[in-house]
Amino acid sequence: RFSLLNLGQLRASLFYTHLGQDVVFEPTEGRVEPAGPSTRLGTVLYGELRPWPWLRGAASLTYVRATLDDPPPRTAEDPSPPFEKGQRLPYVPPCVLRIDASAEYPLVELRGQTLLGRIGLGFTYWSPRPLPYSEQTAAVSFLDTAFTLFYRMFQLEMSVFNLTDAQYSALELSAASNWDPAAVPSRLPVRHVMAGAPRTWLLTFGARL
Repeated sequence: RFSLLNLGQLRASLFYTHLGQDVVFEPTEGRVEPAGPSTRLGTVLYGELRPWPWLRGAASLTYVRATLDDPPPRTAEDPSPPFEKGQRLPYVPPCVLRIDASAEYPLVELRGQTLLGRIGLGFTYWSPRPLPYSEQTAAVSFLDTAFTLFYRMFQLEMSVFNLTDAQYSALELSAASNWDPAAVPSRLPVRHVMAGAPRTWLLTFGARL
């Protein structure tokens, strides 16, 4: 942990995890299945900056190298398993970045109480996520924003998620798929995509007791 005078702070940590038997989601079965032992080695960085009392910024970066140490052996039922020794663990993004900034300022005085306003902006980034059969997804990034009013014990907030209405995949799977029952089942992996949420508006009213 490192303090930047009175302006903010920076923290860093390392982590190491070994699992004797990890699991991954198997799309053809619709459940998690054993995938063999795995190892995760990574770091987490967090920084916070407050140059003025009304302005605050924060950022966090997580990097992880998650690998399969020894995946299940080939079988007669599955002669071409989707996993190989040393492969990146599927669906785990190696890099996740989040940046937030907010500004808070008194607006007007109403009956002896201050009406306080706050505006915030957030940015999220996921690096390409590994998939079975040595494939990977595209990178994902989107913006969020929020406008909040505080008066006495009341709070009114309007939030907008995915501000730019970016099209992204919340989840991608790679597995053999067959939609024609009369055809010979294919063993070739096919990409399946679950679309991320579009631009979403939320209006929230609350009270602090």
